[in-house]
Amino acid sequence: MSTAIALPTGRRGQALALGVSLLAAAVAWSGIAAPLLDSFQDRADRLRRQQALVQRMESLAAALPALREQAGRAVAAGRQSGAMLPGASDPLAAAALQQALDEQAAASGVRIASEEILPAQAAGAFRAIAVRVTATASYQSLVALLLALAQAEIPMIADDLALRGPPPNLRDPGLAATASFTVTAYRAATPEKGGGP
Repeated sequence: MSTAIALPTGRRGQALALGVSLLAAAVAWSGIAAPLLDSFQDRADRLRRQQALVQRMESLAAALPALREQAGRAVAAGRQSGAMLPGASDPLAAAALQQALDEQAAASGVRIASEEILPAQAAGAFRAIAVRVTATASYQSLVALLLALAQAEIPMIADDLALRGPPPNLRDPGLAATASFTVTAYRAATPEKGGGP
C-alpha cells in the first residue's frame, strides 16, 4: 500500500518552492554560468597578451629599416672595424657567425636546437651571411638573446621571427617557448681576381 506525500501549502509551501528555486539557480550558476564566464575571461586575457606581443613585434619591425640605415651610415663613415664577420670565404664567415651565435645563446641561457646555414647573398660591397636558428628557452631568455645579438661586437640582425609555445602565465613566467628566426651578419666581399699572366 503506497502513501502519498503531502506537500506543504500556504506560506510554508511558498518558502519551500522559493528554496528549491534558489537551489536550482545556484546549481545552474556553479555548473554552467561560472565556468563559461571563467573561460571567457581566460580568452580575453590571452587575446590582450597576444595583442600586446603583436604591437611589440610591429614596433621592432618598424625600427629595423632605421637601424639598417644607421649601420650603413656607420660603415660609410669608416667605422666598420670589428663590425664584419672574419673569413675570406662565405663558409668561413658562416662558421664564425655560428660560433658567435652559440656563444651569445649560451650566455643568455638559450638552448639552440638546430642551425641551418643559408646561401650567402651579395649586398653591394658586402656578403650577407645568414643562419636559420631554432631555439628553446623562456620568453625572457629569448628576448635577452635577441638584444645581445644586436649589441654584439659583430652586430647580428635577427628577423623572420616565429614564436610557438604556451601562452604567457603570470604564475610561471619561465615556461619554455620555441623560437625560429634568421640571424644575418656581413663580411666584406672579396674582390674577384683578374686573369693571371
